[in-house]
Amino acid sequence: MTSHAERVELDPECPARGVREAAEKVKGGGEVVLEFGGVLRMDAAAAKALEELAGVAEGCEGRIVLRGVKIGIYRVLKQLRLERRVTIVCE
Repeated sequence: MTSHAERVELDPECPARGVREAAEKVKGGGEVVLEFGGVLRMDAAAAKALEELAGVAEGCEGRIVLRGVKIGIYRVLKQLRLERRVTIVCE
């Protein structure tokens, strides 16, 4: 696994698109940092894409890091039990 992390800035209007892009970057077993700074809420499409991304990362020993997660999004992650499958960085 490489030590280089790929950074993906999520579009606040459509975060699912960025999460799907990250799936391609994590397939090689690397690390992907998803920037949630501008995202205020997570819709069902983004939640499903993040679940799929977590599955891909687990399958290839990749790592997903979420940055800038707002409390509302964290609550959704907690309800879906996704907070256990990703690393959340608070700054």
